[in-house]
Amino acid sequence: MKGRLAAINCYEFTDLLIRDLLRGRVEALVVASNNQDVTTFDNLVESTQYDLYSHVILVNADGHGGSAVRAPYRDPHRRRIFDIHGNNLFAT
Repeated sequence: MKGRLAAINCYEFTDLLIRDLLRGRVEALVVASNNQDVTTFDNLVESTQYDLYSHVILVNADGHGGSAVRAPYRDPHRRRIFDIHGNNLFAT
């Protein structure tokens, strides 16, 4: 089975024109991030998952946590695959 994957950084993730380019072309979007604004990026993951109807994987490399994986399932309890929040998680 072939899948289409796109990878962008956190600055591109805030650009709504990128969503237009990716819509209907990817099954998963990986976002590499290094930011402190965890709440805003949590909301962006949720909205992008609905907008692209694809998996969205946010990996926050900062010490603030905020990594998440969302899936485009019909049942709300299945959409949240993974969440990790907190201080100094995976930070070097």
